[in-house]
Amino acid sequence: NFSTAGANSQLFENPANPTQKLFGPFNNNNGFYEIYDEVSDAGVTLVSGKGYRAATNSGSNLRFNSNATTSDVSIAITDETATGTGNYKRWNLIGNPYPSYLDFGAFFTENSSEFDTGAFQAIYGHNGAGTTIWNNLNTSEKIAPGQGFFVRAKVTGGTVNFKPAMQTIGNSDDFLVGRSLTPNNVLSEFFITTESATSKTKIYFVDNQTRGLDPGYDAAAFGGDSSKIFTHLVEENTGIDVAIQALPYEDFNDVAVPLGIKTEEGIQATIGLDMTATNIPTNINIYLEDNVANTWTLLNNSDYIFTPPVALNGTGRFYLHYSNTTLSIKDDAFTRLNISTDQTTKQIIIDGQLNVDTVATIYDIQGRTILSKSLNTNRPTNTIDANNLSTGIYIVKVQNISGSKSQKIILR
Repeated sequence: NFSTAGANSQLFENPANPTQKLFGPFNNNNGFYEIYDEVSDAGVTLVSGKGYRAATNSGSNLRFNSNATTSDVSIAITDETATGTGNYKRWNLIGNPYPSYLDFGAFFTENSSEFDTGAFQAIYGHNGAGTTIWNNLNTSEKIAPGQGFFVRAKVTGGTVNFKPAMQTIGNSDDFLVGRSLTPNNVLSEFFITTESATSKTKIYFVDNQTRGLDPGYDAAAFGGDSSKIFTHLVEENTGIDVAIQALPYEDFNDVAVPLGIKTEEGIQATIGLDMTATNIPTNINIYLEDNVANTWTLLNNSDYIFTPPVALNGTGRFYLHYSNTTLSIKDDAFTRLNISTDQTTKQIIIDGQLNVDTVATIYDIQGRTILSKSLNTNRPTNTIDANNLSTGIYIVKVQNISGSKSQKIILR
């Protein structure tokens, strides 16, 4: 039962109502954490496997008195889209019910099919400063005793199962940086720092992955996360902000990745490569292209500092270029052209400054021309209405006298 007596009297309390304590589960029907009252909620039973937010007034430990759980624990996760409000209707806060570490690889293998499909097959934990995301790239990790984390439910909901066989030993803290990677699994981690916060995003290069969506390896940003940096998929881009992107292992020799940035106007920001987490081979150069300032920065050697005159919120300006050779600054519009889809409005989006007489042509998978449209070269972003197109796979080709770029897209 919930109780603030004795060892738990240090729970942070509401100054206006001292019986209310900063402790309670996450309610995905309204998108808020519940706040328990030591009087009216004293008899509430804490549910094994459910996650709870807790805060103390001094950072001290909390005490939970109970017989140790030794059997299977199942917890339902729900989608509250039909009746809920806000942006969190499918997000469920659950947690390790055992007083021991949990083998994340065994847990994820057992339960990932219960989570939302596509880019949300992952768990999302709080690391004290932001969100840490784990998926198939983190199978050697361990979930600390009692650690809570978010998962996103399918439309039909699901059931998450914790099993005693998943228990293991460990001594790490909660959601710290991964410890080891296999030889054919390398990481580059990028950050953006402003006067108020630092956010990060990761790009892995892994055997048997693609430039499109790889469920369980590519992970979307957590709903409601204030992350200021993210990427978009290199291919089959549907406009999802990606926190972890997995690319084919050999792609670190030559690939360009759209980088998304969220910043306020007039606020200085720094974009850089976290060399303490990155283990890309030393012969690989990683360049940041800013196609507004027309600059290329070798992030292996230095950070990029800029002050945007207008607020930024999305991709189109910045690209990360990986290369095993030294790149020269060049004005090739097609290397930084970003072609994506908005599945909600059924729009094909083409980001990037183009030369005159540029035409976009859409082909079906058999190579037949579906439609062509002249693009407005005075705009940094062009859209094509795809509402009249059937669901399926298409090829978008953007072409002018300077060159062309073709990319596969998926309409759902």
